[in-house]
Amino acid sequence: TGAEDTEGFERRVRVWDAATGEPKQVFGQHLDWLIGCVYAADGRTFLAGTFEWLHVRAADDGRVLKSFGPNLNWVGHAAFLPDGSVLALDNNHQNHHAHVFDPATGRERRAWRVAGWYPGDMALSPDGARVL
Repeated sequence: TGAEDTEGFERRVRVWDAATGEPKQVFGQHLDWLIGCVYAADGRTFLAGTFEWLHVRAADDGRVLKSFGPNLNWVGHAAFLPDGSVLALDNNHQNHHAHVFDPATGRERRAWRVAGWYPGDMALSPDGARVL
């Protein structure tokens, strides 16, 4: 049971033990700075957002399983929906969007414009039907 933490400027994902604060793993170099990470509910994968990409990575060894992009910008917030889809918040300074991707194909299922200059965060309802 660990917690994801990013070393953004170092471009690595670090895993820390949430109970002790001890470092557990470091996952390799990204081409872009890391902006945010989140685990899947089963703990087997996690999402890592960068300036232009969103990567689904294996939690055991950090290998990239799927990538979404490069049409994204500043992917700071992402989540797995209950059906396994991937939701990403694109924080482009001029044109903010939320995107839903099919994790098997990488295709965008839908997108919608998000109001505001810079959406700061997002949260899913427990059933995954609503996004704050």
